[in-house]
Amino acid sequence: MIEQEAAVRIVEDELDRENQRWSAMGVESIRGMPVRTAVDDLHDEITEIATAQGRLPSVRALRRKLPKLTPAQALHYVDALLDGSAPPPPHLTALATEQLVAPINPVLTVTTLRGPHGTT
Repeated sequence: MIEQEAAVRIVEDELDRENQRWSAMGVESIRGMPVRTAVDDLHDEITEIATAQGRLPSVRALRRKLPKLTPAQALHYVDALLDGSAPPPPHLTALATEQLVAPINPVLTVTTLRGPHGTT
């Protein structure tokens, strides 16, 4: 039963990501506007801090914004931003998104617990 609930959550998370991707594509193609996210704003802010004050202050600022990042992860994230050749690793970007972006619809995050015979 627990495995089934975990599988359902994985599918729901994947559907949420796919819906967000399609929404972003729609805005971009219909309005001709690139979609900016909270993570994009974070990247701009951290890059500005790094340019003005240096690498370590930008790592500190990133850790203040994303407290779940370890110092090593924050350093890796900032290095990837400053390198510019590739975006930060997807698992770190996903962690940033998780901490910065509120769920679109809080009702979708509710999990219903059912008893052994389908009762709540």
